[in-house]
Amino acid sequence: MEDIGPNANEAPQMPTEPQSPEIKKEQEKTASRGIIGILIFAVLLLTTSTAYLAWQNIQLQKQISQLPTEQDVSTPTPTRDSTAGWETYKNTEFGFQFDHPLNGSFSLVKNQGETGIQICIQHSDNSSGLIKTVLAGGGACSDDTFAIGLLSSDFIAGRSADFSDNLGYLLQGGKMLYVPYYKDPFELPTNLITLTTNQKGVQVLKVLGETIQENSPFPTRGTPGQGYVGAIINTGNSNYPSISLIANLEKVDEKTFDQILSTFEFTK
Repeated sequence: MEDIGPNANEAPQMPTEPQSPEIKKEQEKTASRGIIGILIFAVLLLTTSTAYLAWQNIQLQKQISQLPTEQDVSTPTPTRDSTAGWETYKNTEFGFQFDHPLNGSFSLVKNQGETGIQICIQHSDNSSGLIKTVLAGGGACSDDTFAIGLLSSDFIAGRSADFSDNLGYLLQGGKMLYVPYYKDPFELPTNLITLTTNQKGVQVLKVLGETIQENSPFPTRGTPGQGYVGAIINTGNSNYPSISLIANLEKVDEKTFDQILSTFEFTK
Protein backbone atom coordinates (compact mmCIF):
# COMPACT_ATOMS: atom_id res chain seq x y z
CA MET A 1 0.00 0.00 0.00
CA GLU A 2 1.03 3.55 -0.69
CA ASP A 3 2.10 5.35 2.43
CA ILE A 4 -0.05 8.47 3.03
CA GLY A 5 1.45 11.18 5.28
CA PRO A 6 -0.39 13.10 7.99
CA ASN A 7 -0.86 16.16 5.72
CA ALA A 8 -2.01 14.24 2.75
CA ASN A 9 -5.65 15.51 3.04
CA GLU A 10 -4.80 19.24 3.36
CA ALA A 11 -5.39 21.47 0.33
CA PRO A 12 -2.24 22.66 -1.30
CA GLN A 13 -1.25 26.28 -0.39
CA MET A 14 -1.35 28.73 -3.25
CA PRO A 15 1.66 30.99 -3.46
CA THR A 16 0.95 34.66 -2.45
CA GLU A 17 1.33 37.01 -5.34
CA PRO A 18 3.35 40.13 -4.35
CA GLN A 19 1.54 43.58 -4.49
CA SER A 20 2.36 45.63 -7.48
CA PRO A 21 4.00 49.07 -6.88
CA GLU A 22 0.95 50.78 -8.48
CA ILE A 23 -1.51 49.29 -5.95
CA LYS A 24 0.73 50.19 -3.02
CA LYS A 25 1.07 53.75 -4.29
CA GLU A 26 -2.76 54.09 -4.67
CA GLN A 27 -3.27 52.85 -1.11
CA GLU A 28 -0.77 55.37 0.20
CA LYS A 29 -2.56 58.17 -1.70
CA THR A 30 -5.94 57.14 -0.23
CA ALA A 31 -4.49 57.13 3.29
CA SER A 32 -2.95 60.55 2.70
CA ARG A 33 -6.28 61.98 1.51
CA GLY A 34 -8.00 60.72 4.67
CA ILE A 35 -5.38 62.29 6.91
CA ILE A 36 -5.59 65.59 4.99
CA GLY A 37 -9.41 65.56 5.28
CA ILE A 38 -9.21 65.03 9.05
CA LEU A 39 -6.67 67.84 9.37
CA ILE A 40 -8.85 70.23 7.30
CA PHE A 41 -11.93 69.38 9.43
CA ALA A 42 -9.92 69.95 12.61
CA VAL A 43 -8.69 73.32 11.32
CA LEU A 44 -12.24 74.36 10.33
CA LEU A 45 -13.60 73.29 13.72
CA LEU A 46 -10.87 75.21 15.52
CA THR A 47 -11.45 78.30 13.36
CA THR A 48 -15.24 78.17 13.93
CA SER A 49 -14.82 77.70 17.69
CA THR A 50 -12.37 80.59 17.86
CA ALA A 51 -14.71 82.85 15.88
CA TYR A 52 -17.67 81.90 18.11
CA LEU A 53 -15.70 82.58 21.29
CA ALA A 54 -14.58 85.93 19.88
CA TRP A 55 -18.22 86.83 19.07
CA GLN A 56 -19.32 85.81 22.57
CA ASN A 57 -16.58 87.97 24.06
CA ILE A 58 -17.71 90.99 21.99
CA GLN A 59 -21.33 90.51 23.13
CA LEU A 60 -20.24 90.19 26.75
CA GLN A 61 -18.22 93.38 26.51
CA LYS A 62 -21.28 95.18 25.08
CA GLN A 63 -23.45 93.97 27.96
CA ILE A 64 -20.85 95.02 30.51
CA SER A 65 -20.57 98.46 28.93
CA GLN A 66 -24.34 98.92 29.27
CA LEU A 67 -24.45 98.12 32.98
CA PRO A 68 -25.03 101.23 35.12
CA THR A 69 -21.95 102.42 36.91
CA GLU A 70 -22.06 103.67 40.47
CA GLN A 71 -22.38 107.20 39.13
CA ASP A 72 -25.28 106.21 36.82
CA VAL A 73 -27.45 104.71 39.58
CA SER A 74 -29.74 107.32 41.10
CA THR A 75 -32.21 107.01 43.92
CA PRO A 76 -35.68 108.10 42.78
CA THR A 77 -36.90 111.20 44.53
CA PRO A 78 -39.86 110.30 46.76
CA THR A 79 -43.14 111.64 45.37
CA ARG A 80 -44.58 114.30 47.62
CA ASP A 81 -48.02 113.50 48.99
CA SER A 82 -50.32 115.53 46.74
CA THR A 83 -52.77 115.96 49.63
CA ALA A 84 -50.15 117.07 52.15
CA GLY A 85 -51.28 120.18 54.00
CA TRP A 86 -54.96 119.59 53.20
CA GLU A 87 -57.58 119.94 55.92
CA THR A 88 -59.50 116.91 57.16
CA TYR A 89 -63.27 116.90 57.39
CA LYS A 90 -64.38 114.37 59.99
CA ASN A 91 -67.98 113.39 60.74
CA THR A 92 -68.25 111.47 63.99
CA GLU A 93 -72.02 110.98 63.75
CA PHE A 94 -71.84 108.97 60.54
CA GLY A 95 -68.28 107.73 60.96
CA PHE A 96 -66.26 108.95 57.98
CA GLN A 97 -63.61 111.48 57.06
CA PHE A 98 -61.69 112.79 54.05
CA ASP A 99 -59.05 115.39 53.23
CA HIS A 100 -59.79 118.41 51.06
CA PRO A 101 -58.13 121.66 49.86
CA LEU A 102 -61.27 123.79 50.09
CA ASN A 103 -61.27 127.09 51.96
CA GLY A 104 -64.06 127.67 54.46
CA SER A 105 -66.05 124.98 56.24
CA PHE A 106 -68.99 122.60 55.93
CA SER A 107 -72.50 122.93 57.29
CA LEU A 108 -74.77 119.99 57.96
CA VAL A 109 -78.41 120.31 56.91
CA LYS A 110 -81.14 117.82 57.81
CA ASN A 111 -84.02 117.67 55.36
CA GLN A 112 -87.09 116.04 56.85
CA GLY A 113 -88.99 113.91 54.35
CA GLU A 114 -92.50 112.54 54.48
CA THR A 115 -90.70 109.71 56.17
CA GLY A 116 -87.00 109.51 56.93
CA ILE A 117 -84.26 112.10 56.74
CA GLN A 118 -81.87 113.42 54.12
CA ILE A 119 -78.49 114.64 55.37
CA CYS A 120 -76.74 117.32 53.33
CA ILE A 121 -73.21 118.39 54.21
CA GLN A 122 -72.51 121.48 52.15
CA HIS A 123 -69.34 123.46 51.70
CA SER A 124 -69.41 127.17 52.41
CA ASP A 125 -66.71 129.85 52.48
CA ASN A 126 -68.14 131.45 55.63
CA SER A 127 -70.22 128.73 57.29
CA SER A 128 -70.02 128.31 61.06
CA GLY A 129 -70.88 124.64 60.87
CA LEU A 130 -74.41 125.23 62.14
CA ILE A 131 -76.77 122.23 62.11
CA LYS A 132 -80.26 123.18 61.09
CA THR A 133 -83.42 121.35 60.08
CA VAL A 134 -85.62 122.31 57.12
CA LEU A 135 -88.52 120.60 55.40
CA ALA A 136 -87.94 118.60 52.26
CA GLY A 137 -89.14 120.40 49.18
CA GLY A 138 -86.49 123.08 49.39
CA GLY A 139 -84.39 121.12 46.93
CA ALA A 140 -82.18 118.07 46.94
CA CYS A 141 -78.67 117.92 48.36
CA SER A 142 -76.50 119.93 45.98
CA ASP A 143 -74.10 122.80 46.28
CA ASP A 144 -72.29 125.36 44.22
CA THR A 145 -68.89 123.86 45.09
CA PHE A 146 -68.90 120.55 46.97
CA ALA A 147 -71.50 118.55 48.90
CA ILE A 148 -72.02 115.21 50.62
CA GLY A 149 -75.42 113.54 50.87
CA LEU A 150 -76.90 110.65 52.86
CA LEU A 151 -80.42 109.23 52.90
CA SER A 152 -82.03 107.19 55.62
CA SER A 153 -83.26 103.89 54.20
CA ASP A 154 -86.91 104.88 54.91
CA PHE A 155 -86.71 108.26 53.18
CA ILE A 156 -89.65 109.37 51.01
CA ALA A 157 -90.27 112.89 49.71
CA GLY A 158 -92.72 114.35 47.23
CA ARG A 159 -90.20 116.13 45.02
CA SER A 160 -87.96 115.55 42.06
CA ALA A 161 -84.92 113.41 42.72
CA ASP A 162 -81.24 114.39 42.74
CA PHE A 163 -78.04 112.40 42.20
CA SER A 164 -77.62 112.04 45.97
CA ASP A 165 -81.15 110.62 46.36
CA ASN A 166 -79.85 107.06 46.31
CA LEU A 167 -79.45 104.08 48.59
CA GLY A 168 -76.19 103.01 46.99
CA TYR A 169 -75.20 100.98 43.95
CA LEU A 170 -75.38 97.31 43.00
CA LEU A 171 -73.14 95.24 40.73
CA GLN A 172 -75.47 92.65 39.29
CA GLY A 173 -74.97 90.40 36.28
CA GLY A 174 -72.01 92.46 35.14
CA LYS A 175 -74.10 95.65 35.23
CA MET A 176 -73.70 98.60 37.57
CA LEU A 177 -77.06 99.62 38.98
CA TYR A 178 -78.01 102.88 40.65
CA VAL A 179 -80.45 102.33 43.56
CA PRO A 180 -82.85 105.29 43.92
CA TYR A 181 -85.03 105.58 47.01
CA TYR A 182 -88.21 106.00 44.95
CA LYS A 183 -88.12 103.19 42.36
CA ASP A 184 -86.37 100.03 41.21
CA PRO A 185 -82.61 100.05 40.47
CA PHE A 186 -81.55 100.91 36.93
CA GLU A 187 -78.32 100.54 34.96
CA LEU A 188 -75.82 103.39 34.83
CA PRO A 189 -74.13 104.31 31.51
CA THR A 190 -70.86 102.36 31.42
CA ASN A 191 -68.96 105.22 29.77
CA LEU A 192 -69.68 107.51 32.73
CA ILE A 193 -68.69 105.28 35.65
CA THR A 194 -65.49 104.01 37.25
CA LEU A 195 -65.36 101.63 40.21
CA THR A 196 -62.11 101.75 42.19
CA THR A 197 -60.76 100.88 45.61
CA ASN A 198 -58.93 103.82 47.17
CA GLN A 199 -55.76 103.79 49.25
CA LYS A 200 -57.86 103.36 52.41
CA GLY A 201 -59.49 100.20 51.08
CA VAL A 202 -62.85 101.88 50.36
CA GLN A 203 -64.70 101.06 47.14
CA VAL A 204 -65.77 104.20 45.30
CA LEU A 205 -68.07 104.45 42.29
CA LYS A 206 -67.25 107.67 40.42
CA VAL A 207 -69.97 109.00 38.11
CA LEU A 208 -69.40 111.72 35.53
CA GLY A 209 -72.28 114.14 35.00
CA GLU A 210 -74.22 114.30 31.76
CA THR A 211 -77.49 115.76 30.49
CA ILE A 212 -80.13 113.81 28.60
CA GLN A 213 -79.40 115.92 25.52
CA GLU A 214 -77.30 118.92 24.54
CA ASN A 215 -78.35 122.19 26.21
CA SER A 216 -80.89 120.34 28.35
CA PRO A 217 -81.09 121.26 32.05
CA PHE A 218 -82.10 117.71 32.93
CA PRO A 219 -79.30 115.32 33.93
CA THR A 220 -79.05 111.78 32.63
CA ARG A 221 -80.63 109.77 35.41
CA GLY A 222 -78.19 108.43 37.94
CA THR A 223 -75.66 111.20 37.17
CA PRO A 224 -75.10 114.63 38.78
CA GLY A 225 -75.60 116.45 35.48
CA GLN A 226 -73.39 118.33 33.05
CA GLY A 227 -70.55 120.23 34.70
CA TYR A 228 -70.56 118.07 37.82
CA VAL A 229 -68.86 114.89 38.96
CA GLY A 230 -70.13 112.61 41.68
CA ALA A 231 -69.31 109.48 43.64
CA ILE A 232 -71.31 106.86 45.53
CA ILE A 233 -69.86 104.91 48.44
CA ASN A 234 -71.77 102.00 49.97
CA THR A 235 -71.51 102.13 53.77
CA GLY A 236 -72.82 98.74 54.81
CA ASN A 237 -75.03 100.61 57.29
CA SER A 238 -78.69 99.57 57.04
CA ASN A 239 -79.91 102.96 58.33
CA TYR A 240 -77.81 105.11 55.95
CA PRO A 241 -76.68 102.68 53.22
CA SER A 242 -74.72 105.12 51.05
CA ILE A 243 -72.77 108.36 50.96
CA SER A 244 -72.78 110.53 47.84
CA LEU A 245 -70.22 113.22 47.01
CA ILE A 246 -70.81 115.89 44.37
CA ALA A 247 -68.43 118.53 43.00
CA ASN A 248 -68.89 121.47 40.66
CA LEU A 249 -66.12 121.07 38.07
CA GLU A 250 -65.78 124.83 37.73
CA LYS A 251 -64.77 125.00 41.40
CA VAL A 252 -63.20 121.58 41.99
CA ASP A 253 -61.51 119.96 38.99
CA GLU A 254 -61.74 116.22 38.39
CA LYS A 255 -58.15 115.52 39.47
CA THR A 256 -58.73 117.24 42.82
CA PHE A 257 -62.00 115.36 43.22
CA ASP A 258 -60.16 112.07 42.61
CA GLN A 259 -57.57 113.04 45.25
CA ILE A 260 -60.34 113.80 47.75
CA LEU A 261 -61.88 110.39 47.04
CA SER A 262 -58.51 108.72 47.56
CA THR A 263 -58.44 109.95 51.18
CA PHE A 264 -62.01 108.92 52.09
CA GLU A 265 -62.19 106.43 54.94
CA PHE A 266 -64.62 105.09 57.53
CA THR A 267 -63.81 105.80 61.15
CA LYS A 268 -66.24 103.42 62.81
